[in-house]
Amino acid sequence: MRCPIETEENLDLLLAYSSGKRTAPGMDAFEQHLEACAACREFVSGQTLVRAALDEWQPPAISGDFNRRLYHRIENQPSWWQRFSGSLRPLLG
Repeated sequence: MRCPIETEENLDLLLAYSSGKRTAPGMDAFEQHLEACAACREFVSGQTLVRAALDEWQPPAISGDFNRRLYHRIENQPSWWQRFSGSLRPLLG
């Protein structure tokens, strides 16, 4: 097997292996390649760390009035014409 990182062939196997989906056809050949290829091992290791960090991440809670404040900001946002003409005001004097 040619290295997926160097040739961009079999990238689907590299990505599948990195994401834990190790049942794709051709995975046996990729696993053999992985034993000999430091670049692919490093990629898989990095992806494993990223996946673990994302699994542990907890988004912050939003406030109870988040939607109300968001819609208020959207409704009160100036139109494109107001923004455009406002930027010309200093030039027109």
